[in-house]
Amino acid sequence: MIQKASIASLAGEVQYRLPPKLVIAIEKVLVLMMKTYGFFTLTGLPFDPPDKSQRRVEKAISEAVSKISSKLGRETQPHCRDALQAQIDFLNQQSALINTAGWIEASKHFAAMADQRKQRERERVQFAASLLVQNGIMSLNEGIVRSFRQKTGLSAETLIQSLQQSGIELSSNAFYSRLPKFPAYGERILIDLEELRTTKDPNPNGPDTSKVTDLYAFAAYLMDDLGHADLYKNLSTSELKTIFDLAARKYSCRNDNLGKLCCSISSSASHYVFNSDDSRKGYEALMLYHHVALQSLFDALKMLPSGILLQPDFAEKCIKLIGVFFPDYETALSIYNKEGNLAEVPYIPQENADASADVYRKDRIIAPKCSKSRVYGIDLGATYSSISTLDDDGRPNVIVNWEDASEVLASAVYFPQGSDPIVGEVAKDQKDIEPDRVVQFVMRYLGKSDAPVYEFDGVKYNPITITALILLKMKSYAEEQGHDVRDVVIACPAHYGYEERNAIKQAGTIAGLNVLNIINTTTAATLYYLSAEEMKENKRVLVYDLGGTTFNLSLLEIQLDSNGNPSLKVIKTDGNEQLGGCEWDARLFDCLLRKYAYENGLDDSDLDEELRATIATLVEKIKMKLSTFERARCRVHYCCDLTRLEVTREEFEELSKDLVQQTIAYVQKLLLDANLKINDVDTVILVGGSTRMPMIRNTVEALFPGKVRGEDSNLAISKGAALCSKLL
Repeated sequence: MIQKASIASLAGEVQYRLPPKLVIAIEKVLVLMMKTYGFFTLTGLPFDPPDKSQRRVEKAISEAVSKISSKLGRETQPHCRDALQAQIDFLNQQSALINTAGWIEASKHFAAMADQRKQRERERVQFAASLLVQNGIMSLNEGIVRSFRQKTGLSAETLIQSLQQSGIELSSNAFYSRLPKFPAYGERILIDLEELRTTKDPNPNGPDTSKVTDLYAFAAYLMDDLGHADLYKNLSTSELKTIFDLAARKYSCRNDNLGKLCCSISSSASHYVFNSDDSRKGYEALMLYHHVALQSLFDALKMLPSGILLQPDFAEKCIKLIGVFFPDYETALSIYNKEGNLAEVPYIPQENADASADVYRKDRIIAPKCSKSRVYGIDLGATYSSISTLDDDGRPNVIVNWEDASEVLASAVYFPQGSDPIVGEVAKDQKDIEPDRVVQFVMRYLGKSDAPVYEFDGVKYNPITITALILLKMKSYAEEQGHDVRDVVIACPAHYGYEERNAIKQAGTIAGLNVLNIINTTTAATLYYLSAEEMKENKRVLVYDLGGTTFNLSLLEIQLDSNGNPSLKVIKTDGNEQLGGCEWDARLFDCLLRKYAYENGLDDSDLDEELRATIATLVEKIKMKLSTFERARCRVHYCCDLTRLEVTREEFEELSKDLVQQTIAYVQKLLLDANLKINDVDTVILVGGSTRMPMIRNTVEALFPGKVRGEDSNLAISKGAALCSKLL
């Protein structure tokens, strides 16, 4: 059964987040429910229905043990090693049980484990469904059901049955089902082709592999006829299959890199692409899908918040662009939903939607009407800042920065010659072009006696006035959407003293704001993540705040007075003002430099400042990709040359593991100074954009299993500051 504390936690999530983004709330509920690790989680075996094949179970356990052992071999921290060893011991126990003479009895035990897991997941689904029904949601589309399946592991039959028993009906969602059918191993073929283009033929008189852009050109390459590559598109499917069959046999005996690539591509082309006319059409659709223009659009869509992606004007413009390559509207619509990560809440066109809508303009946004005076919460970050407010139902919502198409504002100011200062992402990008006219990270200097003074075109600025410009920008774009921003609560790092806080208040006054309170970021995050019910219990909370430039730790205790009223007491704080996401960026930057130098046969000393600046612009994008994918690729355009680079998550984590361990060392020291143990901490809250890196979350979760919260880490502080207004 779900524990009381879990229910209280879920109730808090519903109270603050369910409407209007109901589906997002569902996901968050499920994430909270799926914190525990078990046999099926570790092995990846299905439990609904359970796969009782002895051979399959043994293989899954063996693979899981091998994988965990590999992690154990790389791990240096005793607590992490203990956690990994415990998982190995648990799996070995299960393996010993399965390998006994009485396999029939053992399989019954296995099936019983599956039944227990199945029942637990069904209870969790039914609880989440009851929350939906209570809030008037009586139907779910197929996209949301798929999300439930991914997060619970239940079969479709069991899941549908559980939802229907709770009063939820299923509705068909045709707007995400018309994706092009690509051939099996199609993506693998494209990767191999890209590698082939960078692999030189050992024969100096051999064909130029750099001209092999697709399988048709590859067929011409195999026939030593690259000059007539276009003609090979006119060959029949069976003729092309014959070419690739012969090539696969020819290159199967070669052990060099080029030979292995040619064999792999030929074999895949024969078996999966040119085995039928339909597969061939699928491959051609895949080539269109990977067109550079579409990939640029897809990259941009992944960066945008769902609030913008669901705007009809913007969505229809993007669908029109996709329609240049995929003319069928339903197909283009499905691609848009997929690449915008809108599976759970897809964009559904309005009736008689205008597919030729004008380019998205912020003046088309319907501004919310403020029915009453509101208090706004501001997260004033060194790298990014954000502003939130409570809606009429008391739920915190971030105010989107429409100009930058983001929920945050880059804390950077650009001073163009002869023009007004520019704040935001444009200013940040200008850093590589006019570094002397861009100011960043001024929060480091607030309240410092030796703070720098910046002068542009005869006008002097100090960190307070720079900060005022950032606050003024947030105030401005919020007011453009109908908000009346006057009263604010600003969150700042816990280690800020009187001087720093007074400087923030001065900046707010300059920006025309009435600063009602300046609270710690740790307090704001705690208010956001802990529900009202959780605040009625005595508990210890550790806030792990890893921002762009600083790392802060705070250990808090929720204490109840004689009347049961809660208060937050700070037990201990620690951190490092010189340790933040920038340090991870520096490691990734060095990695990209080394890879570029290697690919081009250069020394690090041969890389000039312009090239270094070009690579520096790619770092943040690569880091964000690695937070989602196992590998990330980028293209470096320099001096009319193109170099493709690839970084894996494993590489990045290996390069920066000492930085992660530095933060853990601070955690251990903080607990030691407070005379507390790991088990004395009830909840751990992750705050700051840098905590979205999997290496951070995984390490902290290994130290505090089942206690970590932080699904909205980059926006939690501003939302928590907005919630603080309830206490004023």
